[in-house]
Amino acid sequence: MKIKCDYSEKGIEVGKITPCPFCGMQERLTITNPESYERLVAEHGSSVIVLRCKGCDMEFSQHDIPNNNYMMGAGKLIERWNHRA
Repeated sequence: MKIKCDYSEKGIEVGKITPCPFCGMQERLTITNPESYERLVAEHGSSVIVLRCKGCDMEFSQHDIPNNNYMMGAGKLIERWNHRA
């Protein structure tokens, strides 16, 4: 599945992702834009990736990102989202 990036018309392919636990929608999910993430890493040395449901404002964030690798961080975040308790 492809989810939209915040503040961009682009999206990223994330594979399987479970719907929001509150509103049940997948179409409203967004993730931090890779370009914004990379810009913040360059300016500050690190950043955060956020997966958010625009329908109900629920969000998960990933702070611990090995080597500031966006795709690795996004993968860890989506894995946590899919296996939430």
